[in-house]
Amino acid sequence: ERGTSPEEAVRIAHKKLGGNSGGCGPVHRAAAPLALCPHIPTSQLAETAIREARLTHYDSVAGDVLAAVALLIRYSIDGSGGGDLARAGRGRLPVTQAALEGGAIQPAKPSGYAPDALQAAIYFLQSSTSLEEALERSITFAGPGNHCPILVGAIGEAFEWGEQNIRSTR
Repeated sequence: ERGTSPEEAVRIAHKKLGGNSGGCGPVHRAAAPLALCPHIPTSQLAETAIREARLTHYDSVAGDVLAAVALLIRYSIDGSGGGDLARAGRGRLPVTQAALEGGAIQPAKPSGYAPDALQAAIYFLQSSTSLEEALERSITFAGPGNHCPILVGAIGEAFEWGEQNIRSTR
């Protein structure tokens, strides 16, 4: 309304938030749609995710985590290794790689910071015997903030779909 460019509006919001714009909002809204879009080649998925996140989140970590989650989902649904966290983390920021690698560590507290939500989601997926259990545990953990359960659902469903699809083609 004031003639501010979208890029400048994102920078202003980032500044008003004290530099805290590395949240998981872009992952919540865009990971599955981007991963499932057949018009985005896998080779361009991470770059597309990062651009999409910049629409609302100035901190590059928000887009980087979005890229990793979109790749995890894509790799799962196309049968090329959805559970391969290292592959999804290849080329990502160190904080994103650490979140993917830190799945064995129980999260201390719920957080909307994208790497924290991703690490928690991976933890619940890896330490549960079913997707339903992972979702229940993540909801209990996250409380009303509800940050990591969305990632548990999206990543977990993609993992399950990919596994079922691979088994049905054998």
